[in-house]
Amino acid sequence: VTNFLSSPTLSSSFGRRVLPSSRRVHITKTRRRRRKVSLNNNETLLEGGCCEKEKAVLGVGSCGLDILARLEKFPQPDEKTRSETLVMEVGGNCANALTAVSRLSEASSSSILFTKIGDDATGKDIISILEREGDTFDTSKVVHGGTSPSTYIICVKDKANDDPTRTCIHTPSNEPLMNSEVTDADIDSLFASSPREIGLAYFDGRVTDVAL
Repeated sequence: VTNFLSSPTLSSSFGRRVLPSSRRVHITKTRRRRRKVSLNNNETLLEGGCCEKEKAVLGVGSCGLDILARLEKFPQPDEKTRSETLVMEVGGNCANALTAVSRLSEASSSSILFTKIGDDATGKDIISILEREGDTFDTSKVVHGGTSPSTYIICVKDKANDDPTRTCIHTPSNEPLMNSEVTDADIDSLFASSPREIGLAYFDGRVTDVAL
């Protein structure tokens, strides 16, 4: 949200913004690079001729649509105001974490999302935005039903105050993912039918019963 507030212009692609040079973090890699050749079957040829299978991250948790409105000042009760910009992005702890993983990986289906969204316009927007990440983000395991969660976020960068504010109005799903909807067979199928082996399972704590 800080980047959203401070940036004079916003990219139309989901979350892809260039930070000012003063805010960029430069990392020096000290480890020797082991990767030599990327193979078509998501394997990596290492020094010595051995192959290492690329693994995926399975995420179980929250995913919703964030609607961010940037205002010059926070409105008063009964006041009508205009936003400077309005942006739609995918939010939720799980979806955010998997987006970062997919952008750090070059392998297909490196991020696999297991969550529930609605068969509504909001749900279609969520899938459309995630598909912009390319084939590194796999949404084929998403369960559909009910209404999709969404959050309207009011972002204010007051000229008299250096600290931006963020006010969130969240509308949860009317049918969140329940433990009763996930059987042992579903879990076995989730892992067995994944495009690649699951190397890490990420749980954001939003659907605790399902995670357990």
